[in-house]
Amino acid sequence: MVIAIFSTLWGILLASHIVFGQILKFYDRTKWFDLVLHTCAGALIAATSLALLSMVSGVRPILTALFAFCITMTVGILWEFGEFALDRIFKTNTQRWKDGPNAAIVDSMTDLMANGAGAILACVVYLLI
Repeated sequence: MVIAIFSTLWGILLASHIVFGQILKFYDRTKWFDLVLHTCAGALIAATSLALLSMVSGVRPILTALFAFCITMTVGILWEFGEFALDRIFKTNTQRWKDGPNAAIVDSMTDLMANGAGAILACVVYLLI
């Protein structure tokens, strides 16, 4: 049951990125779409991490939440590395470097903050239930 829920949520997130973000150009037409997806991705990565880490017995919940947060931020950083590589190799504009001198750093930092916000939300919910 849990696997089906996570699979569905990951599918919705991926479909949103492909259909709305890439095909329908929501990334270009709205400023908030990228942040919403990064926040949701951060929450989902953290929730997935929490579900897996909770299987380990004897670990205090606060440490589980902290580790899930760290996993989420690491995945977010690796994602930004991937965007950077795509932009350099294929001359794409995923980090908005063509939009101005500081646009790429602002895009990457806000993406990472959104990932962190989603992770914190998921971890707080985990600690409260």
